[in-house]
Amino acid sequence: MTWQSVLRIKDVQPSDYATYECVALNELGSQRQQIELGRPSAPDPPLGLKVVNVSHDSATVAWEAGFDGGLPQVYQLRYYPMSGKRHLSYVKVQPPNATTFTVDKLAPDTAYSFDVRAYNKIGKSTYSMAVEGITMREFLKRVWLTMAQSVDYGSRLLPGPPARS
Repeated sequence: MTWQSVLRIKDVQPSDYATYECVALNELGSQRQQIELGRPSAPDPPLGLKVVNVSHDSATVAWEAGFDGGLPQVYQLRYYPMSGKRHLSYVKVQPPNATTFTVDKLAPDTAYSFDVRAYNKIGKSTYSMAVEGITMREFLKRVWLTMAQSVDYGSRLLPGPPARS
């Protein structure tokens, strides 16, 4: 036999932020469990950022949400090319609860650094650990498009038009 108890605090006030204790007693003994109702806070940084896909002009990154601070959170992705002029770019991730995002209009054959942070109405987290993603060369894009335009007639593959330089 199991029992369940629920503590609901409606219309939370500052004086409600405290440690609560639930005590269960029976003929076999007792059990105590404490739980803290903490104030909302800024979120923790996202976890496990990784590049999950790249093309010649885009990269898709994914991460896991950290603790949201008790409030809805949104994400901001920061990225920049790792060589040449280091121009930082920022993008607000849409939809707000997404944990995957594709950055487009990137340069071909270029290494980029990506990191992400969360924020809510209380504040913002630090950035996640950065990851590197390298876009494909433009040549690979042309080869792929040429192959995609090919037509298969039985066992004979007819190539599409040659790639333009």
